[in-house]
Amino acid sequence: MLAGALGLCASASVGADSGAWAGRVGVAGHLMWYADQETEMRRLHAGGVDWTREDFLWETIEPSKGSFNWSWPDKLMTSSSRTGVNVLAILDYSAKWASSGPNSEATYPPRDNAEFAAYATAIVRRYGPGGSFWSGHPELTPRPLTAVEVWNEPWGHWDWKPNPDPAAYAALARATAEAVKAANPGMKVLIAGDLLQARTDGKIVSWLANVLAADPGLKGLVDAYSVHPYPYPRELGPYDERADARWDFRRLELIHQVDPSHPLWITEVGWSTAPGVSDAVSDAQQATFVRGAVQRALGEWGGFVERIFVYSWDRSNGTSGDREGNFGLRRADGSTKPAWDALSSLLASTASAALPAPPPPPAKPPPPPAPSFSLTVSPSRVSAGRGGPADFLLRVDGSSGPVAVRISGMPRGARATGSGELSAASPATVFIQLGRDVRPGIYRLTFRGTWGSSTQSATATLVVTKRPQPMSLFRLLGVHSTWNLLTARA
Repeated sequence: MLAGALGLCASASVGADSGAWAGRVGVAGHLMWYADQETEMRRLHAGGVDWTREDFLWETIEPSKGSFNWSWPDKLMTSSSRTGVNVLAILDYSAKWASSGPNSEATYPPRDNAEFAAYATAIVRRYGPGGSFWSGHPELTPRPLTAVEVWNEPWGHWDWKPNPDPAAYAALARATAEAVKAANPGMKVLIAGDLLQARTDGKIVSWLANVLAADPGLKGLVDAYSVHPYPYPRELGPYDERADARWDFRRLELIHQVDPSHPLWITEVGWSTAPGVSDAVSDAQQATFVRGAVQRALGEWGGFVERIFVYSWDRSNGTSGDREGNFGLRRADGSTKPAWDALSSLLASTASAALPAPPPPPAKPPPPPAPSFSLTVSPSRVSAGRGGPADFLLRVDGSSGPVAVRISGMPRGARATGSGELSAASPATVFIQLGRDVRPGIYRLTFRGTWGSSTQSATATLVVTKRPQPMSLFRLLGVHSTWNLLTARA
């Protein structure tokens, strides 16, 4: 997918020259935690921010089946009407009474998709155009919901347990979209459209492509894809590019290739300023990155990126080591960080002007010298019978991050698996299982480790005999040490 040209489709275009940026920039607000939501929204509106993304938590709104508590969302939508800030409603997660989790956890999918769809319908009928909330409050100028998002980050194991399930999410998205469209055909429905899954087993597996493969007709029911293009590592900026575009901001182009017929809404992107965190950034870097993310998303990619929401409007707590608690555009005392000033000044400069051409990428400094490390393998020689195991222990010195390993020279019919993350602090065991049809002989195995732009190799000899041998003491020690490694990391 990375090799092809990154083409665009006019059918999804919202136009990079379609006018002002007004109405296309929002924040993740988390306003349910604020007593005075109206004041918060007025601050956003004064800074040129027209949207806030908010959780409409099923558990809070429908704490028991058929019994609704509208107090919090009523207050939010009243503030929306009075301030002119639009709301993107996230329909999430499971109510306790409806969860499929063993302990009724909210982040397990619902047992019955129809119950989730009924809750979504109730939201749309109350707060959508012509909804009962607006007819019941004639003193308010209606500012109805115009878009809803089905679940938050179902591609991540933290929000869809026990692991992401594209087919299950596709079924939930279909049930919800059909119900929402039946209640209000004009309501936009967003589904999670990120490129990859984040799984507990660490496997790199496609997300959006598998969702659409599970239900190809889903594209005809939904209106846009919600994406969270956080870079990896987290301290990369929006113009920093890695060899593999999946891990930087260009991931948006790859997502668009999966389905060019639908626009993208960046519903989260941001940078943490947490002290004592290796992949956090400074206040000044956060300001530069936030401004650059908006400019690149709505400038260079404005033809298919419809909106962008900065994460987040929260107050950072300033706690050392707490990455998640320091993404906010404000400090713990409520004062704004430079990132807010950068965002609001950017929006002010485009409030009545057409979108400018995207800025040129900053000049790239000369590449740093390749990192240096060494790779060793032990034992240097292992004998194993057909159908038996052969184990090797890999160690590295000098790396500060994980080392990726490839193995060549294995006999046909052998399978290798690894356990543990290989780094200077953590050795890793390679388990090789020989098939019973492996040809006896002497094989020279090459283990190639890659860290950054540096590659190192280590070799070992595998002797395959005709007769199977029992599990070796080395295998037992390797399994035991790997188990200790995993439990220590946990």
